[in-house]
Amino acid sequence: MEFKDRLEYARPLYVGRQWAPYLSGSTDELPLDLDENEEKAIEKFEKEWEVVEVKSETVDEPVFARCEISGLMADCVEVVAINRELIKIEEQRIETDNKLGNLSEENKKTFESVYQAHIKQEEFQQHPDLKPAFRSKLADMFLAAQEKGVTLKINKEQPQKAGEPAKTAEKQRER
Repeated sequence: MEFKDRLEYARPLYVGRQWAPYLSGSTDELPLDLDENEEKAIEKFEKEWEVVEVKSETVDEPVFARCEISGLMADCVEVVAINRELIKIEEQRIETDNKLGNLSEENKKTFESVYQAHIKQEEFQQHPDLKPAFRSKLADMFLAAQEKGVTLKINKEQPQKAGEPAKTAEKQRER
């Protein structure tokens, strides 16, 4: 994903004035008086966010706000940061869409039916964050099958008449 596209996922945040030089990349050194909890908080922030800009108007003027790193009210600087997790999810979505673009129309229809049936399950309802990874893996499976010349279809059972044994049960007995 190109940088300009990534900016769609940027938002303004406030960080303590002491963190701004390090987070903006103007220095590689953290402030010397850090304790262990502050170091962990900075690491957590950097895993979650990528700072792309420090708002210059807030560097000269004191801004008292809640610091995103410490969670405390402090003298802050406004930065523009990109959420790394949202970028990862969007990149995965784009990659999956590209894979699905390579499927035949019939395989696309089957994929969509299988995907929709699975995400209605309780596990996906309770953990919706699993859906993108499942969608990606399912697309991989469909693409691999298609590359081997397999067209995937959904078997729709014929409605049976009253008193007629189920065909699937007959097939199982034959085996």
